[in-house]
Amino acid sequence: MSDALTLRGNDSAWVAAIADDELRRHYHLRSFDDRGWQPVVVPSHWSTQPGFDTTDGPVLYRTGFEATLTSPNERVWLVFDGLMYQGDIWLDEQYMGATEGYFFRHSVEITAALAERTEHLLALEVACPPQLDPQAKRSLTGAFQPGVPVTNPGGIWRPVRIERTGPVRARSLRVRCIEATEFEARLSLSCELETDAPRAATVVTTVVAPDGSTATTASTDRELADGSNLVEWNVDIAEPQRWWPHSLGDQPLYEVQVEVVIDGEVSHRLVRSTGLRVVSMHDFVVHINGEPLFLKGAVHSPSHLDLAGTSPEAIAADVHMARDAGLDMLRLQAHVTRPEFYDAADRAGLVIWQDLPLTGGYARSVKDQAIRQAGRAVDMLAHHPSVVLWCAHDNPDLRLDRSGEPSGGSADSPLASARRASRPLRPSWNRTVLDRAVRKALTAADPSRPAIPHSGADPQPPRFAPTPRHLWFGWETPLARLATFIGRNANAAQFVSAFGAKSVPAHLDISSASPWPSVDLADFCEPDPETSPEGDLRLLSQWTPLRSHSNDREWALGTQEHQAMVVRDTVETLRRLKYRPAGGFAVSRLTDPGPLVSTSLTDHERAPKLAFVALKKVCAPVIVVADRLPDRVRPNSPVALDVHVVSDLRHRIEHARVDAVVAWDDDDYRTGWSGDIEADACVRVGLVRFVTPAVPGTLTVTLKLTVDGEVLSTFDDRTTIFRP
Repeated sequence: MSDALTLRGNDSAWVAAIADDELRRHYHLRSFDDRGWQPVVVPSHWSTQPGFDTTDGPVLYRTGFEATLTSPNERVWLVFDGLMYQGDIWLDEQYMGATEGYFFRHSVEITAALAERTEHLLALEVACPPQLDPQAKRSLTGAFQPGVPVTNPGGIWRPVRIERTGPVRARSLRVRCIEATEFEARLSLSCELETDAPRAATVVTTVVAPDGSTATTASTDRELADGSNLVEWNVDIAEPQRWWPHSLGDQPLYEVQVEVVIDGEVSHRLVRSTGLRVVSMHDFVVHINGEPLFLKGAVHSPSHLDLAGTSPEAIAADVHMARDAGLDMLRLQAHVTRPEFYDAADRAGLVIWQDLPLTGGYARSVKDQAIRQAGRAVDMLAHHPSVVLWCAHDNPDLRLDRSGEPSGGSADSPLASARRASRPLRPSWNRTVLDRAVRKALTAADPSRPAIPHSGADPQPPRFAPTPRHLWFGWETPLARLATFIGRNANAAQFVSAFGAKSVPAHLDISSASPWPSVDLADFCEPDPETSPEGDLRLLSQWTPLRSHSNDREWALGTQEHQAMVVRDTVETLRRLKYRPAGGFAVSRLTDPGPLVSTSLTDHERAPKLAFVALKKVCAPVIVVADRLPDRVRPNSPVALDVHVVSDLRHRIEHARVDAVVAWDDDDYRTGWSGDIEADACVRVGLVRFVTPAVPGTLTVTLKLTVDGEVLSTFDDRTTIFRP
């Protein structure tokens, strides 16, 4: 059983102080006087507590609690569901051990301490050191510490509790679905059993169906050696109800109950909720239960600055917002989030691309810890059917000059420029050693899912195998170059794991003390080592010139219009490449944790930007789309626009009709096509050919897709006819 820790009678009875050498010598002693320490709430990030909002720690915590043994064969454990990032634990003046890793549980046995006394003193030192060198970070905190000064996320950020077991405890339970057909499913289970003496144990597995009935029961007898024992077994389920992404079917969930029985008594019991489905990936096209799924997704960074204090409802709301926008997937960028998120994704049928908490560059010393934490991530998340892909490392090729001055300055020689351009192709510690080692660990721990070494890196020699790419056309490079780039580098479109452009939320006060056109982005720059307020402003004003707008509010709206165009055009381009070769995309990003000028589709209060509206339209199950017109065209110029219909539906659309209207000031040209649209396909409908009129003005192109008189999708574009 598991109990919430009773702390001096209530959960607010923790006290804390910023660590120094003098306090470290005495803070864990019963005789230490902590009456001058600051009361704090646990769980929380220390930056949310009065007096700790600007510190980088370490922070010392103390609390008292009452607990005693309730039976002779009982063992008791102190469980920390999340410490950000390293911890040293003292109980009743005895050192209990160290922890490292923020997203998984840490536990220490306290049976002997409870046998000695009823009142106990718990003391912790929690450290979350700033990662000031973005090329050689040493803490695996991922997106929480991107490498520039930000609010420190350190603290006891998840609950602390007492867990009571019999003589054998299941330290971990890994549940994976390795087979799922219409007729039978198979679960692979592994459990680390910890015993205080050699003994015989029976592991009983009960799988409860979605309707509450028992789907199957199995038991296995094992002889356990003193200490830790790894037990592995399979369970078969007849006539399973399979789990599907929301666009393919329903999301039935099974409950897996595992009991460790010693001498006829249950020593420990664990429960996991899971879905029965299998995942595979070929050329970055993901298949669920054998069905291909073009992944329309978004990047999801840590959703709130105060993730510890965010309500479960707010955590789950982002999942529902993504599904309502027509997305199939969220890519959890370089972090593992709270359990409520994964539970919501399981129920909603939204699939998850799960990054490990690695982004940017890391020191060589992190390799063993990264491999260890890869296994813990599998322990924690493998039972979730929504998690379909592991990624070891986000953006290993950190570029510190992305939005500022070119590295090396304007005086760079051609040779220096060539060396810098070839740097991503040369072997590196992060890409070549760390990423491959972590991917190997993920595959060994969970062969039921695909695992990739990184995203945001160029293909590597000698094979130059495709890898998910970050394509910043419309931000770092003109959007018009996207089609040409993909035409020359088709593999770059197999999966685009980040793209977009930054914009200014409407409510941000970016006004400057200087007269317009001057703005101040200093307080709203993203905590990203690759960017800066100066770099952001340079690129924003490049695509949305300040002098073209009369005030900062109009300019902010202009940046959103540009972002919407980038998102719209990129998604249309990738959807037209469905399966040939594109397997999907992840637009950067769904939302912000705080008030920022960023690539997010909504602001931190979840108010949609124009790009969110555009994304929702182009992610509809069926769209009609044509080539986009250039910004300006000459009179009497020939124009030819390819027209496609993209359908994600699993059934054929019969008797569809596409009507096209090209209109200018006093005339128009009309054409259309009729036919059937195959299931889950991209169909080239035809070509709209016309010659622009001789008179300057505005020209519009409108498409409408109808079936039996019902409008399924529309498309519109416009340009200016000019006389040079």
